[in-house]
Amino acid sequence: MKHWQALVLGFASMPGPVIASIALALVRLHGPNGREIDVNPMEIASLRAPLDIKSHWAEGVNCIVVMSSGRFNAVSETCDEVRELVGKP
Repeated sequence: MKHWQALVLGFASMPGPVIASIALALVRLHGPNGREIDVNPMEIASLRAPLDIKSHWAEGVNCIVVMSSGRFNAVSETCDEVRELVGKP
């Protein structure tokens, strides 16, 4: 019997429903207006400083958090602070 077969048989012999739990750790960042933004660190594709604050980004934006979906969040934390919060080098 293979290991995965034993696991399946073990679950099949357990009384009641099998419940799988998933833990999701979110990091709380802040928009330039103080709005809280909860971000999944596993979905962060890149971080970058805003290139031209005056013409495109609101005052107080210090980092652009680009998500794996292609969307981005403009946050008041610096990119170094975000890296420290999410634990990425």
